[in-house]
Amino acid sequence: MQQTVQDNRNIEVMTVKEVCKLLRISRSTFCRVTQKHEQFPKPIPGTGARFLYPAKEVRKFAGLQ
Repeated sequence: MQQTVQDNRNIEVMTVKEVCKLLRISRSTFCRVTQKHEQFPKPIPGTGARFLYPAKEVRKFAGLQ
């Protein structure tokens, strides 16, 4: 389920689980990807305990946009 975060605008976000499903990778591979690829989108700051990633940027990284 994709969510939106509000800080004066709506941003479609993805959880780590959703990113893994989109990229068809495991959680451990996700960790390696985020560490090795500086161009991987950074999590949105201020979203609490969960890491939320901007969906548009994740899709662009994956070559889906």
